[in-house]
Amino acid sequence: MVLPLALALPAPLGLVPLVVVTQTMVELLGMMIYVKAIPRLVASEPILRN
Repeated sequence: MVLPLALALPAPLGLVPLVVVTQTMVELLGMMIYVKAIPRLVASEPILRN
């Protein structure tokens, strides 16, 4: 939703779309890491029972 607005900015702000795309890629990479890491972390915790 932000990329069309970034593309509509004037020429002096031409790096804004690159920043938006870079931020999106970093967020996607982080989510992919979380999807892989969280189940491993949860499975490795010992279960305490009374």
